[in-house]
Amino acid sequence: MGVVWGTLACVSAALGLMGCRVHAPAPTEVGGALEVGELVFDSNRSGTFGIYRLDTATGEIRAVADGPAHEMYPVPSPDGTRIVYAVAESLDRNAAAEVWICSRDGTDSRRLAASGTFPTFSADGRTVYFEQDRSRLMSVPAEGGDAVLVYPREGQALPGSELVKPVVSPDGSFAAFIVNAPRTWHVWVAHLHGTETRLIGQGCEPEWHPDGTSLYWIAAPGFKERTAIARFDFADGSRHIVQDEGAPWGHEYFPALSPDAQFLAYGACPPGQHAHETSNYQLFMTELESGKIHRLTHDEYTNRWPRFLHGPGTPQ
Repeated sequence: MGVVWGTLACVSAALGLMGCRVHAPAPTEVGGALEVGELVFDSNRSGTFGIYRLDTATGEIRAVADGPAHEMYPVPSPDGTRIVYAVAESLDRNAAAEVWICSRDGTDSRRLAASGTFPTFSADGRTVYFEQDRSRLMSVPAEGGDAVLVYPREGQALPGSELVKPVVSPDGSFAAFIVNAPRTWHVWVAHLHGTETRLIGQGCEPEWHPDGTSLYWIAAPGFKERTAIARFDFADGSRHIVQDEGAPWGHEYFPALSPDAQFLAYGACPPGQHAHETSNYQLFMTELESGKIHRLTHDEYTNRWPRFLHGPGTPQ
């Protein structure tokens, strides 16, 4: 199934979640590790950000790519054989960055694009999408080649002046991204083959459901620790709170769904922290049906951007 493009069901919620139907999650219980395969994430545990793998059953962490620069924002291919990520010399928001790809163990690394960041794979693994210059969505073949513009093309206008952290729907027809409009950061969805755009809500970090029928994102502000994980359902335009934890680990960020959509991985930091470069983000995983939460890392580092390297039902 794919996106149903229709009229917003919650007009009063155009800038957030107020006035919409929300479903509170089940009570949570902090538990231990889960046997759901591995996560890939980035962390500053070596002094610079690098890419790491986390075994959710044992807690073992292994480096994938960790050089003198900052390797960040890893995303595995759908078959789990490769990982794309960004490489930047500094953590400045406007620092030059490159898109790289490697095997799941970090070998066979090569550059895919000389200018870009926040890479992701297409559903078939053949294409890598990425952000360029905070203004456009680009693509490049995963095997290498020339990068081409995907959005916005002629006749397609961004709702704001910036386009950040784009992710393409599983069927390749839509892109979700964050834009500095109507004010500060909001999540929007655009039709890649038309001119329609749609406001989802205030916040950032969009993540597609594997079947493309809904979109998850970090909603803010106004929640227990300023953020919550929310879901937008395209069929009826409804918005739902998926998770809104309180202190000490309630500032949720970097959401990612397992391939079977049964688990939600994310990072969270303590009260009073937010900076993505220095805050003590730890990795967690929620069982969506029960609401049970498992803490996966216990350290002093900044651990971010968890993505399922192989989850339930996918090849090991």
